[in-house]
Amino acid sequence: MVLVKAKAKKRSGHADDDPDSPTRRQPTKDDVERIIDSVLTDLYSESGKERLSAVDCVVDILGEKEFPFERIFKEKQLMSALTRLLGDNSCSDELAYNITKVFAALSQIDENHDRLAENRIGALAISVLEFQVKRHNSRGGVAFSDEQECLITLCLDILNNLGDSPLVLPEQDDEEGSAVAARAETAATLSAEGCQVIPFLASVIDNTDVREIQVDVVCTLFNLSFHDPCLEMISRTDIWESLTVLVRDRCNQAVSLMYRLSSTEANREYMTEIGLAALVGELVNDFAPSGFMDVSLAGLLVNMSLNPLFCEDLIALNAVEGLLGIIDSTYKVDHVDSKSNIQYLVRVLRHLAAWTRMVQLKIKLLLSDDQHSGNITDVVQDASMYIYVTSDKMISLYCDHNFWSLHVETVIREVLSAHNDECLLYEWLGLIGNLTQDDLPAGCSIRTRDEEGAEASVDLQLEVVVWLGELCRSSDECSHWIAASGLVDTMHMLLRHNSQCVEKEDELLLQILVSYESFLAFEATRLPVLGGGESVIRSIANCLSAEDEELRLAAGRLLLVIEDLDRDERGVSGDIGKAVRDARFKALVGEVQSNQ
Repeated sequence: MVLVKAKAKKRSGHADDDPDSPTRRQPTKDDVERIIDSVLTDLYSESGKERLSAVDCVVDILGEKEFPFERIFKEKQLMSALTRLLGDNSCSDELAYNITKVFAALSQIDENHDRLAENRIGALAISVLEFQVKRHNSRGGVAFSDEQECLITLCLDILNNLGDSPLVLPEQDDEEGSAVAARAETAATLSAEGCQVIPFLASVIDNTDVREIQVDVVCTLFNLSFHDPCLEMISRTDIWESLTVLVRDRCNQAVSLMYRLSSTEANREYMTEIGLAALVGELVNDFAPSGFMDVSLAGLLVNMSLNPLFCEDLIALNAVEGLLGIIDSTYKVDHVDSKSNIQYLVRVLRHLAAWTRMVQLKIKLLLSDDQHSGNITDVVQDASMYIYVTSDKMISLYCDHNFWSLHVETVIREVLSAHNDECLLYEWLGLIGNLTQDDLPAGCSIRTRDEEGAEASVDLQLEVVVWLGELCRSSDECSHWIAASGLVDTMHMLLRHNSQCVEKEDELLLQILVSYESFLAFEATRLPVLGGGESVIRSIANCLSAEDEELRLAAGRLLLVIEDLDRDERGVSGDIGKAVRDARFKALVGEVQSNQ
């Protein structure tokens, strides 16, 4: 955006006239009042020359370091005079340009936005834009004049500043949140007060070939898009064709606006219909050798890959190889911003794998249905590309496409190298989880190992146990998942094995008991813990004689909780409660005998 920096007029003569001179005099209160009176007198004059001189004086003040220009902008009469002149279409282009410079400079300071909103500066900037475009169209010109370009650029600068909204505010406090909310309200006001700014801005893009103006308009729309009503209004305009052209010309601002628009399912469907996949696929292949991709394009890919038909188009354009190429190249360049995009790109691959898995599921259901009444066209455009139909049977053609067979080895290699990045590893594992037997290279298969695999390290076991306990405490939904996964039974086996070893892993045993306490707090995981039977109770009781005091206390506390949970309404213990008392008694006897 254009930054308006007004400069003081150059003066000749004394050193005090030099704005950078250390001996320059600080203006007094009388000086300020005298200048304000003079400016107001000239602004209300009938002479266009005096009006222009008054506005020039205000512009000069913006460049004065010593002058308290904030005092001028608190003068309501002055602001009223400036807005009245700018709203008069009969004023000269030079006068309108200078007044717009004043408001553009003010709009760069957040503290001035409320004052500008009170004077409807946003609506005024839009009216100036409308008038300039209408005048241009009436003259039948091909391009805007230089004066019009400057004036339009400043008006767009005002709108962009008023509609500006931060993308990310990590750990924002209440005051920051209120500031963002107020900024969003300002953006909404620009489109809600009968000004119809968004349709007009969309038409500006179509009516000009000046790239700078187009980019300014796109930036303004991008900022407005963070307000939901504005986003919906932008989606309904005829901006799509112009945006597509700008994206094809590698305009990053247009890609950013596309990313915002792709946040709704309706827009994703429309963007797929207009063939955005071909353009995005071309951009992906262009970025592959360099290893650098703009974050807006990565975000656009993440959003659009939620649409199944877009996934089909993107995979057909060999986007899987392109994305893997970008990821591989990124590791070879020293660019922090680029490396931060890797997780987004893997998320796109994960979405693509989810689509291929869905296609396989649809095909399987269709082939298993004797009536062949299933439907696959909701996830693919042409069913004949995936199913071969004869007079008496249907055959799957999925394996012929080889969507992943050439890339499985690369994916596995990336998984093994991502062990130091948990978030990235999560995305890679999610990708692998969506692959099936039909995605493997020819001759390979997923073999179930009958023999017992190598035992994981104690440190890894400890991490998993701690994670399960924290996961269960996070929500009731997680407790249902843990109960259904069978992991509680695995923890029972781990507890029995370690409690019977000569060299016990006290830390692992302690974390198992702590996780059990978390499991007992939820109904879904309570039954698997209590269902472990007497063997689990004995294993817990064995910890009562451990050398580690914290482990002994945790075991005693857990046994009390289990015993209480097994009581009926009258307080009578059940079989599990009796087993707890027996195990506690045997542990006590064993401790006494060992001391003797």
